[in-house]
Amino acid sequence: MSIQLPLGDSPINGYQHHAFPLLISSLHPDFFQWFNCNYIQIYCNKDIGSGLSFNFYDFPSLKSKSPFLGEMYIPKSLIERYVNPIKFLIDSLENNHYIVTFVDEFYIPERVAYQKYHYIHDILIYGYDNTRKIFNVAGYNNKRVLGTSEVEFLNFEKAFYSTLATGDLAKWADGMHLLQLKPENSYNFDLEIFIEFIEDYLSSSDTSYRLRMYENNNNKFIYGMDTYNSIIKYLMHIEDEIDIRFFHIFYEHKKCMFSRIRFLIDELGIHFNPLILEEYFDIERNALISRNLSLKYEIIRQEQVISKIIQIIREIKCKEDHALNLLVNDLKNT
Repeated sequence: MSIQLPLGDSPINGYQHHAFPLLISSLHPDFFQWFNCNYIQIYCNKDIGSGLSFNFYDFPSLKSKSPFLGEMYIPKSLIERYVNPIKFLIDSLENNHYIVTFVDEFYIPERVAYQKYHYIHDILIYGYDNTRKIFNVAGYNNKRVLGTSEVEFLNFEKAFYSTLATGDLAKWADGMHLLQLKPENSYNFDLEIFIEFIEDYLSSSDTSYRLRMYENNNNKFIYGMDTYNSIIKYLMHIEDEIDIRFFHIFYEHKKCMFSRIRFLIDELGIHFNPLILEEYFDIERNALISRNLSLKYEIIRQEQVISKIIQIIREIKCKEDHALNLLVNDLKNT
């Protein structure tokens, strides 16, 4: 017997913890109604002495990452006491559950770490073939691209058990998330919350403040437009290696923002100053250039490349501030 649960297209691939739930959620017909009200805010750490942690803000305290997903969390160590994990994973897939868990990529083919070094990382399991004894999995491959591949049961079992981790990763490595698409749920685009999140971004407001009824606010991060200053500060203090991941997230944010504006026009029939769309076209293009320059710097390590990136980032900041203020003003007067 074999099963392959369907996967959609994720608008965000910079980090797997975004991509995996979005790959499933995007199968829902209301996906873009919901997505375009979310993944607007950006945040980063205040102290960049140990590097810049730059990411989409997605209400991390909330259990389910979208209204279209049912989610169960089960510790791997608990499963191991009662049943062989391979059987549990197969049974879960047969019940239309995708599985996100952590494995040692030393045992996962088509990964950078495969047969080279031990590396604990998350993985999405979306199918299996009992005749061939393989799982269908998704994740970043050895070409640094989010893709699908196969892994034999035997190798997967080794990867599953070999997940001793330290530090912050230790609290996640024992995790197993079972995700199931909920086609019966629905979501309609909410213009009011869309405007509120744009205003949060423009004013660099702490969006986690909205969850203070759920947990205390600790104000550890920088939000929205203020993250530009952190990016520039990070770039001005680079001595050797550059972290290209956040440049990709930066680019994906601008790409998603441009797509949102197209959504407002094409799907909702909202009309506003055409300059907004023109400016965001330039913003997305320049964000891609900055991402590509970060890849170039990774190869040639020349300071003038960093200077060029800083110049582009400053230009994008000015254009985005102008475009979003125009957008909010037009939407409020719609």
